[in-house]
Amino acid sequence: MKVVFILIRLTGYLLGSFALFSGVADVLGFIPHSYETPPWPARLMASLPSMLAGAVLLVPIKYCLRGAMLYVLAAGYALVVLAAVVLSVQALIGYSSGTKDPAIVPAAMIFLYIPVANAFVLWRMRRDYKGPPNNSFKPNPLRGSA
Repeated sequence: MKVVFILIRLTGYLLGSFALFSGVADVLGFIPHSYETPPWPARLMASLPSMLAGAVLLVPIKYCLRGAMLYVLAAGYALVVLAAVVLSVQALIGYSSGTKDPAIVPAAMIFLYIPVANAFVLWRMRRDYKGPPNNSFKPNPLRGSA
């Protein structure tokens, strides 16, 4: 099961780095637009959701298994999964209405699978997390011992 988790995290890292770096390239003006390049604040606002989703996918899970970081990361995954569900439903509606190519169906399912699988890995690793050892047990010395 650990190998499956590593493969899921690897796909998450790849998708996250692609989303983050393509958003940065768009903001910096390296991606051409159809008619004219919009001003950089408009490019930033258009690329910010995908860049944040990429940043969530790039966070190493094993360092966020307790405390407030767990809840922040879980909320980030919830938002990314919600956005992926909305985009997948939009793609399926577009396909069923005939405005999208049939190749959109497997692509939408893959882009839905990656955040859902990474959220599952977060849940499963948190469930199996043992935490640091409890060193609070300090026995009283026996009476009359040295």
